[in-house]
Amino acid sequence: MKSMPKVVALLILAVCLMMMSIAASFPGKRSEGTTGITANRFFVHSKFLYVQSLDDPRATVLRLNIEKPDVIERLQYPLSASERFGPFMRISGTYIYLLSVFDMNGSQITAGIEKYSLNESPIGFITSRRYIDVEPLKDALLSYHLPFYRKTNTLKPLKHMRSGARIRLWIDLAIPGDGFLYLYILDDEDLSIWKRDLSLIEPWQKSLALEGIPAEQFWVANHGNFTTITTVTGKVYHLQGKTLFNKANSFSPLDVAVTRAEIPEDSTTVFIDDLNTGEQWSLSMDAVGKTLSKPHHLMRDSLISENLPNNLAKAVQKALPLNKNR
Repeated sequence: MKSMPKVVALLILAVCLMMMSIAASFPGKRSEGTTGITANRFFVHSKFLYVQSLDDPRATVLRLNIEKPDVIERLQYPLSASERFGPFMRISGTYIYLLSVFDMNGSQITAGIEKYSLNESPIGFITSRRYIDVEPLKDALLSYHLPFYRKTNTLKPLKHMRSGARIRLWIDLAIPGDGFLYLYILDDEDLSIWKRDLSLIEPWQKSLALEGIPAEQFWVANHGNFTTITTVTGKVYHLQGKTLFNKANSFSPLDVAVTRAEIPEDSTTVFIDDLNTGEQWSLSMDAVGKTLSKPHHLMRDSLISENLPNNLAKAVQKALPLNKNR
């Protein structure tokens, strides 16, 4: 009987070690390549720069006049759900798409994309608002819930995706003009592509599943006969049909040797879509908007180092510190 305390102590130690092992392997543990990196997406549309706040749980969008970057508007869109696992914004044509996810304190998950017209003010009644159910994203989010609460028999609340993210789950949208809305879901290292008729009558259909893309934030650009997928650390892939080609690593072509400098903890990767010209840039910046590396101009088939247009550079530097504050 005297050995019982030792046995209990050993059992407790074994359980603790097992829990530590589970915690270390839980989805959302950052990989070494993405430590300290956050990312944000800016859109240039009709002489304005649009960016959504990283830390705002509501759909606050900053709009800056590129010619006069000191003129800043804060646009707040009335989302159906106020709690989201991370900010997401996509602009296509004259519409802005915003993501909303709400977990009802663990009892139920809703996931949707809300579509608004950029030509209407987000203040007051908006006639063109449209809610799009996203069943594939809802199903993916459910897989990240911990077991049921015993007392209430409800799911434990979802851990929102912010700094120290626990969920390695990212999405992007593409609206290439073929009548379909495409949803890209990167769940760990598995990328699934779904499509749905823009009329929103038909349900989502999975069109492709791929493996091997790093578990990190990514962006999609459609070029007609192929699609570019760019990750936050600079890996660039071309998707043509059902074949995925790795075109670059760390924003440098695969045939160029690159030594990557240590990334500051407060660094941010800014990805810029110019919807007027179809051009795209990526650059690293610190928390106050100081450029840490020369911008990379993401062309159709190559990557080149090229400075941003002067007015755009000023607007980006102005917007970056603002989008981290509510």
